[in-house]
Amino acid sequence: MTEAIRTLLELPLARYPGMKGYALDLVLGSGEARRLGSRRDPIVQRPPLRDREALAASLAASNRAWGNDVAKELAEWSAGRSVSIIAGQQVGFAGGPLLTISKIASLLNLRASLASRGVRATAFFWMATEDHDFGEIATLDWPERDLIAKIRCPHPAGAPKSVGGLDVPYSLRARLGELSGLVDSRWQRDGISFRDSFAALVSEAFAGRGLVLVDALDPALRRTGAPLLRAMIDAAEEIETTVAARSAVVAGAGYAPQVVPGPDGRYALLYLVQHDGTRDALRCENGAWRAGDRPIELSELLRILDERPERISTGALMRPLLQDYAFEPAVFVGGPAEVSYYAQIVPLHARFGIEPPHVALRAHVLAAEEKVLRAIERYAIADEELTLPADAILARRESGAIDALRRDVDALAAAINRSAQPVVDDILKADASMERSLRRTLRRLEFHARRLETRGTRALARRDADRHRAVARLANALFPDGVPHDRRVSWLRLWLDHGEALIDRLVDLAEPDSAVYRITGV
Repeated sequence: MTEAIRTLLELPLARYPGMKGYALDLVLGSGEARRLGSRRDPIVQRPPLRDREALAASLAASNRAWGNDVAKELAEWSAGRSVSIIAGQQVGFAGGPLLTISKIASLLNLRASLASRGVRATAFFWMATEDHDFGEIATLDWPERDLIAKIRCPHPAGAPKSVGGLDVPYSLRARLGELSGLVDSRWQRDGISFRDSFAALVSEAFAGRGLVLVDALDPALRRTGAPLLRAMIDAAEEIETTVAARSAVVAGAGYAPQVVPGPDGRYALLYLVQHDGTRDALRCENGAWRAGDRPIELSELLRILDERPERISTGALMRPLLQDYAFEPAVFVGGPAEVSYYAQIVPLHARFGIEPPHVALRAHVLAAEEKVLRAIERYAIADEELTLPADAILARRESGAIDALRRDVDALAAAINRSAQPVVDDILKADASMERSLRRTLRRLEFHARRLETRGTRALARRDADRHRAVARLANALFPDGVPHDRRVSWLRLWLDHGEALIDRLVDLAEPDSAVYRITGV
């Protein structure tokens, strides 16, 4: 029992900080979520609707360049002998936060589950290289023993560009090298792009596991999706109307639509990628098109689609449609926000003749050193305390002393008021106009007395230095600043220390659509 408590906890998903609304109801089968969402079970293998040969060849070549040999898996998929399962994430620096590999582990866990039912599956991971949020990907929170070191890079000057093709700045690589000791890894070499760095690292971490990485701007992918992109262009205004109506339905069911229109009341559906990598939103009104502030003829837009389809980029709501058209997935695994996209776009699947996948919520697994997790048992930390700061956890264990301190401070505050009152009365006899300022002075005196309680409470919580250090490391490892580790902190440190053991543990535990979140030791 001791070992099980130390290495694995299962807690209700509803108590995972920030987990609420549509995604939670979808998993629990409550509210209106299942009526609004896409839940397809049992998973059955269907003949592919589109030729997969060219896309499979392109994916095999790009993965081989990243050090990921998935030719066998792609040959099976191309021949229609396996179903597609897919997840995705931004190409964050040094692999991004733990949730990145939690999504991948969820895919691999799902693949094993399907295999046990006699269904062969090929796992795809969509790298969102077309995103232009540089600030989100050029950042890393690196776990130290007692703190989280933040690695940041300011946004480069100029208009935002699709991040996948941008070089990883030297400042990021140098700072990571200082913290990690890594100096010669191939995914940190000079001149490497965010896409290639991310893909090479993930390929190394999941070597031999048959995970197919997908560049969202792969020309073959865009050529495969070109008929859908053409249909989207033809029906752009209809799509806007459909999304707005569906969003009203989602709101009427009690959920906040995940994607809202911009200040102009329009949804960002498609973008045009310029030659310098910048993206301009494509808008159509009464048949007239604009790319950003510039008018663009429909004929020019269609010429670009024919010649360079990778220059037509999808917004957050259209990306799932392109993914589902090109890969025909049986299952999509996403985070709470990505799962919520489907509630807004399910009618568009029918509109464009696309079979919607079963939409599953990614597993939520927090991983930490086993020696850090031992504090849970050693200090009898209750499940509901795990998300609290260390001082708050330990203050509960000093309740008697803190209650006594509070009584003493109450007495001190009362004594200050009693002692000060005669002085105040004497001053007011001389100058009644000073009453307001004197009252403020009394409030400041009481405030400073109350600060003694705050400082005393902290001192009592920390008086056992070893206990405080152990609990602080636990809080820092699981919920730094109250935020779940998997949403914020790099997985790289744990992987460098534990390698295959970390990946194996996550794949074992990362069950999609689970009603619990898990905490595991490595």
